[in-house]
Amino acid sequence: MITKTAIFTIVTKNYFGLANLLMQSVADNARLQMVETFVFLGDEADAATKLNTTDNHLVDCKNLVINDNNLWNSCAFKYNVTEFCTFLKPYCIEYLYAQGFTNVIYFDPDIYVFNELDALVNNLKTHAVILTPHITQTNSCLDNPVFTDISFANNGIFNLGFIAVNNSEKARELVAWWKRMVTENGYVEYSEGFATDQKWMDFAPAFLGQTLLVERGLGYNAGFWNIQEREIVVADNVIAIKERNVENASVNPLFFFHFSALYYPDMYDFTRSKYNYDFVKRFPDLGIIFTVYSKNAGSNFSNYSSLQYSYGHFDNGVPISHINRRLYRRLIETDNDIVTDVNPFESSGPFYKTLQKNKLLTSTATPAVSVKVQTVSAAPVQSKDKPVYTVLRLAARLFGLKAINRIISAGKSMGKEEAHMAWLQKDFYKYLKSK
Repeated sequence: MITKTAIFTIVTKNYFGLANLLMQSVADNARLQMVETFVFLGDEADAATKLNTTDNHLVDCKNLVINDNNLWNSCAFKYNVTEFCTFLKPYCIEYLYAQGFTNVIYFDPDIYVFNELDALVNNLKTHAVILTPHITQTNSCLDNPVFTDISFANNGIFNLGFIAVNNSEKARELVAWWKRMVTENGYVEYSEGFATDQKWMDFAPAFLGQTLLVERGLGYNAGFWNIQEREIVVADNVIAIKERNVENASVNPLFFFHFSALYYPDMYDFTRSKYNYDFVKRFPDLGIIFTVYSKNAGSNFSNYSSLQYSYGHFDNGVPISHINRRLYRRLIETDNDIVTDVNPFESSGPFYKTLQKNKLLTSTATPAVSVKVQTVSAAPVQSKDKPVYTVLRLAARLFGLKAINRIISAGKSMGKEEAHMAWLQKDFYKYLKSK
């Protein structure tokens, strides 16, 4: 049987330049036989937008991968842009399975390939799935000024900016299960144990056993979350990597690096990056790969960065806020059979009218939650919270600790935006009937 490998990424229109840069790095460095590259568009491919690729297949997810308007509209609305693109991932893998590919490799668009990937593909002959952990050492987070162990406990053990699967029964079973999970619960919602598609892969070792390869090689999916473990070097004119602060550590190729949370038009503008100047100064070896990446990222990214994400607003141009998405989430979880035919993007529809009546629309878009690893730290009580604690102390004196426990339990559920959809459902059903 002929072995065919597909390498793909998923983008919205404004990140299209990074996808092209990724695929150019694959073409320059992968040197694989029987490989095809795909850029999947999780956005509207309108006629006015020119998305140019070089030797890559551009796939319209809406019409070729999902091909279900109700599912598409529902997920494009309930999920923010990051959640939505990660929700598409297992669907794209199944699409490529159907095209007859033996191996499927996914890269986030902000990854850059530096060396050959032959060993990675060869490992798919004996393993159904390959994943890379965020960190590989027990003391890793002690030396990281940005991330903590709790960060990774919340976000997942593995970084899903990369996953490789073969077309075996075990791999297909995992992808099908993963698809079900992200269709219903692909949110960034740490209080519920959700971190897009990524957190779900914590189940992979239990499901796959020895058919899972946890690739701990330092050159695979290196990123800012593990740079304290890994030092980038140049050896024999090849960009390589070795264990940091270890004398005579072995040097291996840097296969691919994950450039997340940067300001892509100017990677050296750390005022707009998640990683400040002190972080980069602490790890000056990052300059080796910054030089390579920034040379091409700026122009590639700026060519498309001004394009607007199609699902960031209603059909009349009013921005969709985070609370709008979370209210819709609760509505479909409660009454999915009734809501399934309602297009939430329609300004003439019952959901929009309900939001409008209750003054829950905004003229300013709410920033999407980032899928990148979130830092977690204990913050002191802010002065603005003091009235809340004053009320709780008074209630404790009047009604006892049992009452306080009930108040706090109620606050945990009512403190979420989607919990308040119950107040709005009467209006929604009224507008639904009049439609």
